[in-house]
Amino acid sequence: MNLKIKIISFLTFIIVRVLATTYRFKILNPERLQNLKATTSPPHYIYAIWHQNLIGAIFSEIGNPHAVIVSGSKDGELVAVTCERLGNKTARGSSSRGGVEAMKAMIRLLKTGLPGAITVDGPKGPKHEAKKGIFEISRLTNIPVLPYIVYPEKFWVINKSWDDFRIPKPFSKIYLSYGEPIVVDRSDQSEILDQYASVLKSQLLEGEKKLIDLIRH
Repeated sequence: MNLKIKIISFLTFIIVRVLATTYRFKILNPERLQNLKATTSPPHYIYAIWHQNLIGAIFSEIGNPHAVIVSGSKDGELVAVTCERLGNKTARGSSSRGGVEAMKAMIRLLKTGLPGAITVDGPKGPKHEAKKGIFEISRLTNIPVLPYIVYPEKFWVINKSWDDFRIPKPFSKIYLSYGEPIVVDRSDQSEILDQYASVLKSQLLEGEKKLIDLIRH
């Protein structure tokens, strides 16, 4: 890691820690995660998140280390270092380059007992199209996939990004909810994983719609 990345990642870490103190979080159905933790040993799950909600998800889990997949590109280096400063463990790679290595690294981290988190339409989209890689990891580790819906009450949008990336505004309330866990059997074939990806997409989109309706009313 070069000096420039070290300096930028340290400053980013400080900004994240300061911003985190301004946010308020409201979880709609905490019992869904609690029940999942109570029925797995160790308490295991893999969060499935839209890439555009990555920042809100990171803020909501500060203090709860996760295993995460981060792009193996130079741009991903800053994200990886920042995530690690927050206590997370990173598996480097992407669906298009280094994907096999990232998957193997992610599986090794999950086997240490860490829960996981994956942006299922990342790193480059298409937006809101869940890829089945998370279910392949779930199949090989016997760890359930948990849809994680994150929606800030107020946020900025990076319009030039492929996914309309969201940055929660300071002092905003961030709403959170969990979908129904998706359990993958080790014998499930590729076409079944495609069906799981479709179910996941529906859960994430419908869950976000419910959060938006709640905020508006």
